[in-house]
Amino acid sequence: MSTLLRKVKARLFLTSPHRSAHPLEGAHAAVLRGRSLDFDDLRVYQPGDEVRDIDWRASARSNQVLIKRYIATRRQVVSLTLDTGVTMDARAADGTRKRDLALLIAGVLGYLSLRHGDEVGTRFATETGLHRQRGATSEGRLELALRGARDRVAGAEFTRERLLESIVREERGRRILTIITDEAPISDAEERQLRRLRVQHDLVWITVCEAPLLGTARDTSVDVQTGWAVPTFARSDTALIEELARADAAERERRIALLNALSITNLEIRTEAEVVPALLDMLRRRHRARR
Repeated sequence: MSTLLRKVKARLFLTSPHRSAHPLEGAHAAVLRGRSLDFDDLRVYQPGDEVRDIDWRASARSNQVLIKRYIATRRQVVSLTLDTGVTMDARAADGTRKRDLALLIAGVLGYLSLRHGDEVGTRFATETGLHRQRGATSEGRLELALRGARDRVAGAEFTRERLLESIVREERGRRILTIITDEAPISDAEERQLRRLRVQHDLVWITVCEAPLLGTARDTSVDVQTGWAVPTFARSDTALIEELARADAAERERRIALLNALSITNLEIRTEAEVVPALLDMLRRRHRARR
């Protein structure tokens, strides 16, 4: 049995409050609506709807014109983009490497997508270049893709901006694009890329949050990029801690406001224990928003 997906499955079925139900039931199967034999629900008729979709009996009972909606049966393509930059080696609030949290997030979303019959692609950077695996349709191929990303550190030139640029350049058909990254500010160039991508694709942005550099119980606080250790006196400097907290809060507010303005689903993950409940809640919210 594959190691990474075994961990994913264990967390899914221990965490889901609906043990007898499929963990993704109703979560994103209906992201793309279309005509098929799978009836979904009824809604009020709107100008432009097909007349042949009107449910005349239900309309007569409710005194308003209702149409039938159907779930598209075509397979979707879910693309998981993992940030593998050196900053992903930093620790989250529970001590887990952000890199490991990103892999767990990708594993959960990939596994649930496979259970729904979707194809799952992966994209990440290595020391020497950008790596892309096209749609996996089996757990074995997904496992190999996740293992390929594990412990890979992107070369300095293969930035998040380069990753987004490669998606803009290469992804042609409609995708559910999920970017799993950290709290690095979204640059102007990245914002322009996101604006282009959202026109064609359904975007999800997941931020893996880092533990505060100061004001924690850790014995040492080290910058993973430079190896510089924060002096002991600075780790308990109240004024400095508050100033950094304000700066982090302002950047977080800016990021969330930008993603919301672009209608990009966004989520923050701070600990390993949050991964499954937060992702399932996000998927259910996405489903309700599309009803």
